[in-house]
Amino acid sequence: MNFQKTRLPNWTLTRSVAIDTAYIHDHCTPGRLRPSQKACFLSHRQVIGQSLEHDEPIYILEDDAVFGAGTCRTIELLLDSALAQKEWDIVFTDVGVDRTPDMVELLRRRSEIPEETLLHGMPTLLNLRSLPSFFGASAYLINAASKKKLYALLNDHRDLDIEYDIYLRGLILQSRVEGFCLFPFVTTVAREADVSQIQTGTTHIIENAFRRLLWRESGVDLAASTDQWPADDFALQEAIRMASGLVTRPDCEAMVQIAEASRPWRGVAARVLWDYFRALQVGDQVPPPEEGATAASQVR
Repeated sequence: MNFQKTRLPNWTLTRSVAIDTAYIHDHCTPGRLRPSQKACFLSHRQVIGQSLEHDEPIYILEDDAVFGAGTCRTIELLLDSALAQKEWDIVFTDVGVDRTPDMVELLRRRSEIPEETLLHGMPTLLNLRSLPSFFGASAYLINAASKKKLYALLNDHRDLDIEYDIYLRGLILQSRVEGFCLFPFVTTVAREADVSQIQTGTTHIIENAFRRLLWRESGVDLAASTDQWPADDFALQEAIRMASGLVTRPDCEAMVQIAEASRPWRGVAARVLWDYFRALQVGDQVPPPEEGATAASQVR
């Protein structure tokens, strides 16, 4: 986390010792989640419980949260303005999404924001009930007046069968908690998050790349590159091969066919896939292709 490099003088960070999987095994914590997922859930709940004695909002960050130069100032201004006038329980400063229509809608909104407004204007408060596929809990604010309510709701979940972020999502979609997200995102996730102890597979690498694209300080001009698709690019072809479990890389003709459904966002898809390729190369997480899979069969 780059908090120390970007914080304002009046901001401090208190580290909490996370609950580990040894605790889960020793206490026979009930539920169908994996031990690492149970430890994550209980660690977040523990931090909220520890904050109850303080009558002020709490900002919870996981180690892979990344701040921008304007993150702290933006949050301070929002707490003094928009959030002071709205009923809210929890505000995420970035989230992931895993439904294509939601991704497209967020990309459209992000690409239409002028650069000056993107960097210096105030982000909007996106009601998360309008984004039912959101996930992630790497960076979020809890209203001082809502901490006891949220802590009680988390304690109600005795058997840990639902991951922490998905449980929060359910509370928001059921209108038991008022949840919002700042958009464009004012935080993102570090590349270290691509090597996850909780997530399995490699889908989360593409989802993390998408989150980084929607960060207000990503430096990516989405409006200028939304539909650029270099079909002959080696890294792009290799990313498609790895993500699809192919034996061989698709050729240029196949690449054009693969990307056709992504218009007019092929350039965004390319950026996400390049990020995916880089993460897999660095982390040595290349998934084995399915036996017999070919580029041609994937296109059909």
